[in-house]
Amino acid sequence: MNKKHSHLKNSIFDFILIAFSILILFFIEYSLQLIGFGESYPLAKIIEKNDIKYYSVNENFPKKYFSSNIQNYPKFRKSFFKVKKDSNAFRVFVVGGNIANGVPYDESINFSSIFRYFLNDSNREIDWEIIDLSINSINSYGVNDIIKHLPKYQPDLIILNTGYNEFFGTPNFSKNKNYRLEYFYTKSFIFFRKFRIYQLTEKIVNFFQEQSVNKIKYLSADFENDRIDFKSSEYYNKRKNFLRNLYKIENITDRYHIPVIISNLSANILSIPPFHSKFNDEELTDIKLYQDFSNYLNQDDKTRVKDWLQDLKSWEPQSAIYYFCQAKLDEKNNNYDLSLENYSKAVQLDQFHFRPLKDWNFAIKNFANEKKWMFVNIDSVYNDLTSNRIKSENIFIDHIHPNIKGYWLFVKEHFNVMRKNDLLNFKKNNKLNFNRFAKEYPLTNFSKYNQSIYSEKIRKFIYGDNIYKNQDLAQVSIVKKFASQNINNEISWLKANEELLNYYYQKGDYQEASQYFKNIQTTYPYNQEAQLKYVSILFKDSHWQKIIEFNEEFLGTFEHTKLSYYCGVAYYKIGNFKKSLKCFENTKKLLETNFYQLSDIEKTKLYKYYEKSLEKIGEVG
Repeated sequence: MNKKHSHLKNSIFDFILIAFSILILFFIEYSLQLIGFGESYPLAKIIEKNDIKYYSVNENFPKKYFSSNIQNYPKFRKSFFKVKKDSNAFRVFVVGGNIANGVPYDESINFSSIFRYFLNDSNREIDWEIIDLSINSINSYGVNDIIKHLPKYQPDLIILNTGYNEFFGTPNFSKNKNYRLEYFYTKSFIFFRKFRIYQLTEKIVNFFQEQSVNKIKYLSADFENDRIDFKSSEYYNKRKNFLRNLYKIENITDRYHIPVIISNLSANILSIPPFHSKFNDEELTDIKLYQDFSNYLNQDDKTRVKDWLQDLKSWEPQSAIYYFCQAKLDEKNNNYDLSLENYSKAVQLDQFHFRPLKDWNFAIKNFANEKKWMFVNIDSVYNDLTSNRIKSENIFIDHIHPNIKGYWLFVKEHFNVMRKNDLLNFKKNNKLNFNRFAKEYPLTNFSKYNQSIYSEKIRKFIYGDNIYKNQDLAQVSIVKKFASQNINNEISWLKANEELLNYYYQKGDYQEASQYFKNIQTTYPYNQEAQLKYVSILFKDSHWQKIIEFNEEFLGTFEHTKLSYYCGVAYYKIGNFKKSLKCFENTKKLLETNFYQLSDIEKTKLYKYYEKSLEKIGEVG
């Protein structure tokens, strides 16, 4: 009896202790939320403009997938869409990693921008809402987590491109050799990141470990230690968990009847040597060996090339660089089938699996067929457009990232799949022509900044160096200065363009300033400071009709005293005195709370224009 009583007493005590501990955790969590510590990570926040409610995508949402010691983590692009979807709206969410994001043209040439351009051109009666939720370096765990949030936003279509970042992307617990444990740890990391207690604990741990802030490295794996052999258990674990995430996504899209387009993966196997071969001699490097081989090959010394390859094969028979060099020789000898086989073998044996392999594309295609997802075979498209089906720099700028034509083809194939599945209703009988696109699409006429940053981004992607590392930035042009700072993650792309807009605006070079406004406007259409500067440029050049068109396009996105004043003057100059009077009345109202937004001269002119508008309306009446 005493034993039973004692056991019951201990059980009650344990229960009370556990309950009390949970209450303490709840109290700490609530207290941290109350004082505003940490992030809650909503995918979108509701804002209101002109009595209309909009969802505003939370740019900081991707922070949850990255270690807290990374400050310059990738962010979502700013997007707005109505809470109450219009009857003519077609809402598309683009979810994925680097390719969906448009790396390295991420802020101006990207899938979502080009896709929106073509959709609007095909049918302007539909309100195409393209919401870009792609993130540089994210893997399928993050993609799965993002898609969990989407059903409440009424998507008509999800466009999915994932699979490139499974080995070294984020979030990732790549050192665990049990794929179930790896999956559990990674999913747990994502789940607990939303709790303030976890965020606080992470900060404390990082502080005591004295971890330096990593400003550039997004990828979560350790490249020195996390090399993975082809067909190893770690390799298959990555593929199993990738497919597991796709099944989780399909559960969501099937439950809510959301159509999905998924694309396979493609890579440049010709121009970029292997990143890291598995060498018996650790002193060897792929780059040094390839340089030696290239010298012999360029000298057309066939005997020396043959002997060199034979020596390498005897020393390192399973090195990726051997097969890559052999493929180069086969290609030079016009033996293209054997060359393609050896290039593919080199990609397989590369221990850094940045470039996708055939078995992954096979798995993606089978999954799409099984689950009745729409499928884009972009790898086949790129193959057909490259000589001897060996993909190279005519499509790619580095190992996996397409050039502008490559991105255009990527969009085109999604466009064709939508048309094939009756998701498009054309009002214009036009063909998707690259020359027409290059001529008409605003961002193919690059500013000096874009030209500079793209060339330097490509160089950094391939060679990994920071531009102007040993140069005095004061000695280079203002454009290259901001390009350098952007690439080295010192300022954002948006900030660089804002600074250049401001620089040329202050300098009086309004044509160049307008170019940077257009850069910003395409990707950040609601940037108020850029909009105001641009309207000021139009005002100085007396482009009254353009000011009016601008105001009508962005009516209600923001109110500013100076913008209202400019619009009033523009309407007055074209003789629409009723609208000019309305704008001036609005300006006077805004001045009550924003007195310093107009100069004294502008205030004087405001009242003169107001009186003249009244007189003109009286004369007309």
